[in-house]
Amino acid sequence: MVNNKLLEVLLVALCLDVAAAAWNASIQQDSRISCEGDPYDFWTTNVKAGHRAFYVDAHETAVGLTCAAKGSSSSDAILDPVVRSHVSLAIFEQDSRMPCALMGGEGWPNFKRKVVRRVNQTTTAAACDSLGAPTDCKYPKQDELGQKSYGGTSFKISMVNGKHTTESFEGSGLSNSPVEGTGKPNAINNKISVAPVFGSRGVTCENDGPKTGWSSSGVVVSGSPLTDMSYKAYVFASEEERQAALADPRNAGLKYAREMKGKNGCDVEIVYEFKPRPGGGLWVELNYTPQPTSNDESKTRALKDTTSSYLIPGENTVVVQTSRSAMRRAQHLPVRPGCDDGMLTVVKMSSLFICKATGLPVNISSITMSRAFADGKRLEHPP
Repeated sequence: MVNNKLLEVLLVALCLDVAAAAWNASIQQDSRISCEGDPYDFWTTNVKAGHRAFYVDAHETAVGLTCAAKGSSSSDAILDPVVRSHVSLAIFEQDSRMPCALMGGEGWPNFKRKVVRRVNQTTTAAACDSLGAPTDCKYPKQDELGQKSYGGTSFKISMVNGKHTTESFEGSGLSNSPVEGTGKPNAINNKISVAPVFGSRGVTCENDGPKTGWSSSGVVVSGSPLTDMSYKAYVFASEEERQAALADPRNAGLKYAREMKGKNGCDVEIVYEFKPRPGGGLWVELNYTPQPTSNDESKTRALKDTTSSYLIPGENTVVVQTSRSAMRRAQHLPVRPGCDDGMLTVVKMSSLFICKATGLPVNISSITMSRAFADGKRLEHPP
């Protein structure tokens, strides 16, 4: 795509051996319930006010997670928006959606009662808390421009040490480009697993198999697309559960994740694990692209044009941001004076790595940003 943001990370280090740990978590028998009942009953019975539940749609090569947050006004209140995340290979995508669209569609196959009276409201009356969304269950440009969501974030670890994470074709197991300096493609593992977070006390509703259904437990998605790279993506039902997970040593690497507060607590924390090149050194490329909300390409282009990044040295953090007003326009929502000014953080990542053998930090020696145009990448100033 034109004007796609790229964040290239270069690390020279000899002590970064962070091979993926085996993941053998299983759902305990006493934490499972049947999905034969009404999902409405699962929501009202098993999800506490202020907590979140997840509809997990897991396949061999991809996992979808829909996060819904419960309000405190009633037992059936769902806060607006719900957040849909999708993980495949080295790609992470996330967008926000209407709760009523969730209830009438995916994840609620047997839903018998429509709770639409609260779903397009937030819990306070403050001007900047109001989404300004339609009161019916239809996106502003759904009919005119095919709008299916309020958009979000898409990013991908595209290369590690010259190896590519894009398959030549789906299921091929080989990269679409050769490893730098070899002329041969690298192997790709497209398998993904999903399991409850260690330390959780939530329950899981199983539907169409053990890994499809609703869960009031946080979950972790794991993948190892390259021999040099693996990851774990964590979502939590509550802050209490997150703290319990941090205290459980079986949640490998979680303590190093950069916490980022999302809407209604629907955060995703991703821990990447990399191996250095033989003899030392690590090179990683991360691609970021705003998720389109409709067929209006000009709105998506405006998001790309306003995207920038910066480094917070004292916090060892790289931040990717975009214009708040451009985001609202891309969502086909009104820009709210005094509410949608400035920039919106969309991605945070660490500017250092942790050596698995020693637990000590290893600084990244160089961070650069470039934009992708039709004729190739153009290097910009460091973030």
